[in-house]
Amino acid sequence: MSRPARTLFALPLLLAGISACQPAESADTPARAQGSSQVRIDPSGGQCNGQDIHIRSDNFRVLMSDPCGDVTISGNNVRINVEKARSITVEGNDVRVLNREVETLTVSGNRNTLNMTRVGHAEVGGSDNGLLGRHYDSVRFTGSNNYVNTDNSPKVEDRGSRNRVR
Repeated sequence: MSRPARTLFALPLLLAGISACQPAESADTPARAQGSSQVRIDPSGGQCNGQDIHIRSDNFRVLMSDPCGDVTISGNNVRINVEKARSITVEGNDVRVLNREVETLTVSGNRNTLNMTRVGHAEVGGSDNGLLGRHYDSVRFTGSNNYVNTDNSPKVEDRGSRNRVR
């Protein structure tokens, strides 16, 4: 198959994945005008430019190379590498996150693995989630059978069951 034919064949698949990842909108965000542009994320990598993103697709993989605002992942089986973010919220299941620095980390899904370097506050709900990292300022557990493996001794509050900090 020639290169142009392969490109045309792959284009619909690429566009389907990109359209599922859009900037997050809050209640105080003005409605978008019909036909206005939206930030799209290429699965091969992208830049947040400080904007919020929301990944809704299942089986999605992406590398974000610059600082992001609030990152929300509600899809399942997502793999994301985001260098720096204001916050990361994982609502999906079987999500893998690689991150260097985040102020607030919230996990409510199940069976997620988060490999972090520096985290301000982590809120861990759901079950069977594993959080790795060098430094966590504080951790609050609300789920069950979750763990945080860190090099420091963060402030810990456990309102769930069978949770641990190693």
